[in-house]
Amino acid sequence: MTPGRTTSRCQYCGHKFQTRDLNLDHVTPLSRGGKSTWENVVCCCIGCNSRKGGHRPEEVGMRLVRAPTKPRWHPLVKISFTSGKYEAWRNFLDVAYWNAELRED
Repeated sequence: MTPGRTTSRCQYCGHKFQTRDLNLDHVTPLSRGGKSTWENVVCCCIGCNSRKGGHRPEEVGMRLVRAPTKPRWHPLVKISFTSGKYEAWRNFLDVAYWNAELRED
């Protein structure tokens, strides 16, 4: 890990990665009836996402580190992209993405 880089934890394997090496995963895949809601989306590493594929975690011997939940705060409330410190988060926290893709149950 490069010092000073933002890291996050994969919600399947539990390892920390730089945010550029993570992606978002539907716990229950859309193809299996899952929804794009806060309660069905987690951050995970590319390896775990590939391993899980179009399955539910338990079907491939995986389990979640923490169940997904809607954050109590809006992702952009306290983060400024002007310093460059959180630039790698931009893809995850873009307002248009969250407003368009994730819905309330």
